[in-house]
Amino acid sequence: MGYESNNARATGKHTEAVAARYFSEAGYLAAKPQGRDSGIDLIIREQATGRIATAQVKGRGQAANPRWFQVSISPNQVEIAWNAGRLDQAWANKILQTDFWLLISIPLDEIWVIPSPVVLDIARANEAIYGSRLDNRYDSLQYDSRGRVAKKQKELNLDIVVNGKPLWSQFVPYRNNTDALRKWMAAKS
Repeated sequence: MGYESNNARATGKHTEAVAARYFSEAGYLAAKPQGRDSGIDLIIREQATGRIATAQVKGRGQAANPRWFQVSISPNQVEIAWNAGRLDQAWANKILQTDFWLLISIPLDEIWVIPSPVVLDIARANEAIYGSRLDNRYDSLQYDSRGRVAKKQKELNLDIVVNGKPLWSQFVPYRNNTDALRKWMAAKS
């Protein structure tokens, strides 16, 4: 299913609402940023201190592959990175533009609250399986059927098997748990 589909948009809106409610129940304030979309889906504020963290929300509504998320780099971002000679860094820059990633599996009722540097590790683990896909290759441009620069992706599939174990098993402390966020905010003081 393409990201442009109505189902994907509906899943995105739904998972952003799920994330906001989740953080509210955990004692945080969570709201969409005002203004233009800058790649930040939520601003999470600690009520007691006012400290904030930014988050990108990725949702999965399909029962098939319920922990398979993706980082998308728009055609415009691909072209800018290519012209700057930094296409190979575009996916990592996209991951690191927020403090946390919230990976929400609706079928499994899971919210993964993962610091962005850890998401880099997840993306790198996925390279062994998906790195040869054209939309996951960052050494050249690809074009769509109309001759326009195509978007790029990086896979964040937590269900792949690495060293005989599902990848998600390495990251269980981040599942349905705001401890990493709490510790991160405490370190900001």
